[in-house]
Formats: sequence, structure tokens, C-alpha cells
Amino acid sequence: MKIEEMLSTIGAKTLEEARNYRDMWFEKKWYPVYPGSKEWDQIEFYEESIYILNPPKELLQSFGTVELVELLKAYPYLSIIKEHFDNVAIFFDFMEGCCDVFSELLRRTDGIEKVLDAFNQNSIDLDMLNRYTYKLYVPNASIDFEIFVIQFAKRYDTMFSQESIKLYQDILDAKKPAYLSVRSDTVRSYFIDISNGKEMESHFEAGECEKEMPVRNDGFTPSGAAQNYDVYGFTISFYNGSYTKYGVSVYCRKWVSGNYDDATIATWDAIDSAKAGWTFLASSTPKYNCHGYAWISKGTDDNYWNFDPTSYSSSSSFTYMGENVQPQPNDILVIYHDSELRHSAIVHPLTSQYPYAYITSKHGGRGLYLTTLYAMMLQYGGTKYKVYRPV
Repeated sequence: MKIEEMLSTIGAKTLEEARNYRDMWFEKKWYPVYPGSKEWDQIEFYEESIYILNPPKELLQSFGTVELVELLKAYPYLSIIKEHFDNVAIFFDFMEGCCDVFSELLRRTDGIEKVLDAFNQNSIDLDMLNRYTYKLYVPNASIDFEIFVIQFAKRYDTMFSQESIKLYQDILDAKKPAYLSVRSDTVRSYFIDISNGKEMESHFEAGECEKEMPVRNDGFTPSGAAQNYDVYGFTISFYNGSYTKYGVSVYCRKWVSGNYDDATIATWDAIDSAKAGWTFLASSTPKYNCHGYAWISKGTDDNYWNFDPTSYSSSSSFTYMGENVQPQPNDILVIYHDSELRHSAIVHPLTSQYPYAYITSKHGGRGLYLTTLYAMMLQYGGTKYKVYRPV
């Protein structure tokens, strides 16, 4: 149910008041109400505050990306990431569902770049946290944004380009000495991962494992020993390498070990299964992503993360059918936001229960679902899709 519909069930007066506050966006180009203000204290319902904090759509889309990042930094509910630090998936599900500024940033092709630029320029008073550790838990825009970006990089790493990965790593390396200067282990853990008293490698920087790569005739060629990566806050081991298929070789990662805990899997599966138009097929797993499923194995025993299937789709094994054309069963769809490749899916066979436009796809490190094409275009901010047909 949309926020406006929820407000209408509370009462017409509440909805009218919320709309009046929301219209102030056009004049202020900023949040009409804010915690601590007299207007904020007069808001009776949580849903009302969520509604007011979202800019009207036409204004939202007119903001530049840098302006959106500034709005995100000042978002009044950004601080609740600390309340859900043990399971930040809950926080990001809230942000995706309730914060239009955040959703719009995810759709922008330069959104991640501008978030990282702001992260690079962001400054926090770590000396204050050394003196008064309790202030970590008080809303503070700079501290909250710092924590947000670190967790954002973990959860949305599959959306990062290689350039963004390098930029994030360089920024994190520069900030790391300051993080390590924090005396409290608890406070420090909000900024840098600690495991067994030893600093873990950062989200994109690999840490070697002792395991040898087993010899497998499956098209995958490793480039070295297995390495650890952070997937949504969990340490997962992969081999880096390339997978040769369709006559071409593409960089990918092969899963070795590691998984989410049972509670996290159950939470994510319940959240995604409740989305309109989504039919559950298989549970959340870090073993493979959408491109690995669609282009490499097409099975739930897939162990591969592919990050750009363009070389596969351009091979002689596929015929490009066009953009936004009617697909056929077993076609592979690639969803784009403008020129940014965001998702791969397989068109489901036609049945009386599942007519045209149902697709099967893996959602990053989450679960495998059967959905409508429309639902996936919304999920990934798709502005177009391309259709590839196996030869």
C-alpha cells in the first residue's frame, strides 16, 4: 500500500495536512520539516513523516545528483542504520521502500560516483567519539553518512563499476588509519570490520585463503588462490578467474565457501516473497548472481558471479532481437537504466498460469524468483531492455 493510501486510512485531515507540508518542497527545495522543529513535533503518525520527507516526483527528478546526495546526507531517518546495524538489510529495505531520494540515486548512472565523492569529502570527529562514545548513538549527519556509505558499499557492491570499486578502495584506505585510532572496539566496528582481533580486508580487497583450486572441466580458469570478499556483511570466499563459454572468455568469480546465517536468509526471503508479482523459487544465497544464473548455468547449483555478460551476448551463440521487443521463452533479457546494465533474466516458458512477460532471475546475492517483466523493470529502475535469443 502506498504511503498516501495509508494516510487516507488514518484520516482525511491527516492527509490534507501532510500534503500541505509536502507542497512546501517547491519553495524550500529542502525538507519541509525536520526533527526538533515545531512542525515535526506536531506530526502524529510515522507514515505522515515518511510522506512529507519525499519530494514530489517532478521536483525529485529535477534535482541534480549532487543535490540528491546532500538530501540523502540530511535524511532524518538515516540515523536508524545504527539501530539495525546487526542486520542492515532491514534498514536498506526500508530505504528502498520509503526514501524516494535514495531510490532516485540508485537509478542515476552517476549516483554511486557522487555518493563516493561525498564520502571522500565527509569528515567526522573521531576524537569526540573517543571522549564520548555514547555520541555515536545520537543522530549526527556526518557520522551517520559515514556508516551508511560503508554499509552501502557492502550491500550494493554488484552495482559498482570497476572504477567505482577502485575509488571506494582508495578512499577507504585513506580513512582506515583514522578508523583504527578509535579506542572503543564497539565504536570502531561501525567503521571497520574486526574479526578475531585482526583487521579484515576491506570489502573489495581480497584476502588469500589456503585452499587450492580443484581441477574442473567446467570452463572456469582461476587466476590464483581463493580470496575473501564481503557480501552484504558476510565473509564469502571466491576464486577470481574467467569463464569460457560461447567461444569467449569473461571475468567472473567462483564461489568456494561461506553463507549467510539462517535468520538473515529467512528475513530476506520473506521480504522479497511478499513483493507484488514475485513468486519464490529458491532461497537467498551468495553463491551466484543474476548474470551467472542467466548466462552460465541456468540452475540453482550455480556457483558463479558474472559482472558484465556483454561479451557473451555479443557472441555468435546469440541473435540480438532488439530493444523493448516481445521476447520468446528461453530468450535472455538484459535490463538497462539508460546505458547502465543492471540485470539479466531468462524468459519463462508460456503456460496458462504464466503468460507472456514472466521471467526467472536471481536478485544479486538474494533469492531466485519468477516475476513479471514489469516488476523487474521497476525493481532495477529499468528504462529499456534488450532481448537475446540463443542460436
